[in-house]
Parts: sequence; structure tokens; C-alpha cells
Amino acid sequence: MKGPEVTVIRDPARLPTLNGEWDDLLSRSASDTVFLTWDWLQTWFEVYGAEVEPCVVLVRENNRLVAAAPLKIEERRLYGLRVRQLEFIGTGRAVCPDFLDLVIEAGREAELARVLLGALRSEPGWDRIALSDLPASSPVREPLEAAMTAARLRPFRQVDRTCPYLTLPGTWVELEQQLTHNFRRNHRKKRRRLGATLVHWDAGQSVQDALATLATLHQGRMETSGRGGNFRKPDYLAFHQRFAERAAKRGWLYLAFLHKDGRAIAGRYGFVYRGTYYAYQSGFDPMAGDDSPGEVLLGMVIEDLIGR
Repeated sequence: MKGPEVTVIRDPARLPTLNGEWDDLLSRSASDTVFLTWDWLQTWFEVYGAEVEPCVVLVRENNRLVAAAPLKIEERRLYGLRVRQLEFIGTGRAVCPDFLDLVIEAGREAELARVLLGALRSEPGWDRIALSDLPASSPVREPLEAAMTAARLRPFRQVDRTCPYLTLPGTWVELEQQLTHNFRRNHRKKRRRLGATLVHWDAGQSVQDALATLATLHQGRMETSGRGGNFRKPDYLAFHQRFAERAAKRGWLYLAFLHKDGRAIAGRYGFVYRGTYYAYQSGFDPMAGDDSPGEVLLGMVIEDLIGR
């Protein structure tokens, strides 16, 4: 049998050609999250790519993509020295995706992680590899660490942050039963007192208008609390203006607002991808802060998601 064919893309102009086969491989992997879709990666390179160099490793068998490493090379400072560091595409900027990983056909992680690492070791132009936001549950992690140890690359593991998640039950009533009596009572009281309505962005409406409303709510909340807010950054805004349009076309976009007296007082922005809701950004009108609009909206969003 013919061995695997390995290709390394260092030219950004070649990246758009990967679209279809990338997402096909992603769907066959254990790493299938919205932050590893080609739409997300391509948007990232469109906005931030001029500052970095791609180093995307592809492994094919019989012209079928079976493994990929979505990496970039970026110059960093380490102990006062400049190093060229291999990182996942998406790290090091305000967009901050989670659950980054190598993309490998499920069940073949041990075999193909070694192939990807071997290809990377043969590539010139990098000094250090740092793969952040790799999930603890990833089936790639242990085989990759073993391959790195065998290659004398001395892997070092550090817990950076925890990404909380909630497995949703079949009904809102079941979820309420998991909460304390005081929390249920207080949440219901806040909903009644606020008297607001959940309003969704729907296909056919302007994505940009809805995103601008969300950005205004986010900035208002952050600036009132003494923090800058990410939507003040032109590149962050540009990224989400592009990705939200792509997500809407794919059916992934979830934008929801709390409306009271005909205007939005809170908003949540995220993505529904393969049965998982990825909560990404939120905000609320600080003038309505005493009525807990953020908490009320989160509860209503969870109830809505359960009902879908």
C-alpha cells in the first residue's frame, strides 16, 4: 500500500483551496468544533494573516485528507529572546477561540500524530512549539506528547483556564429541578420584574445590524465597569463582521436579545454547531443593570435551546 502523502502549506494564497476537504475531515474527527471549521480559520487568516506565516500540515491517503495540523508561525519574546513559535491558528489575538486541536480521523490519533510531528520537525523556520487551548479530553494529546518525548522535544503541560459547560436536559423543568430552591425563586422573580421578551436574529434580517447592537451593549457594559471591551478593536470587529455572515449562511449563528419597551437591553452572541451551543460574547445596557438583564437573558437562552 502506498504510504501517506504529506504536504505543508506555507503560502497563504493556497489556504482557500482547502475548504471542502477540511470540513469533511473535521466531521470525521474527535475535534469537531466551530473553532476548527474552515470558515473560522479562513476568517482568522483574512483578518490577522499578514502578521504571521501559515504552517498547515496535511496528510492524505489515496487523495483523501486524513490528518491536518492548523498551525502558524509567529514571532514571540521568551526570556528576552525572539523566538519563532509554532501555534494553533487562532491563538494570540482577542478572538480567543477554545478547543483547538490537531484534526485527525477518529481512531487514528496515535498513528497520525506521529506523522504530523515528523513533518513539522522537517520544516525549517521555527524554534518552539506551543499548542494552547488543547482540551484535556482530546484523544490527540497523549499520543502527541508521547511522539514529542520520543523526538526529545520535552513536552510541558500547563492548565491555563477552564471552559465551563452544561449538558442540557430534555426540558426546562428538569433543569430547574437541578437548581436550588432560592435560585429558582429569585430567577423567576427577576424575569417577572423585568418583563422583557426574548427576540432572535432570524435569517433574512441584517447580520451586521444585529452584531452592531450586540457590540454596543457589550461596549456599554465593559466601559461602565472600567474595562475596554473587545469590540473597540477594529480587527476584532472586522473578524466577527465576516465570521457572523459566514455562520449565518451555514445556519450556525445564534444572536438573541432581551427587548423591553421596544429596544434591546441585553444580547448574547454565539454559535449552534452540531448540537452544541458555543456561548461567545454578551452585553447589556448598564442603565438596566439593577434588573439583572444578563442573568435573565442567559436563562431564557438556555430555555430556548432546550426547546429546539
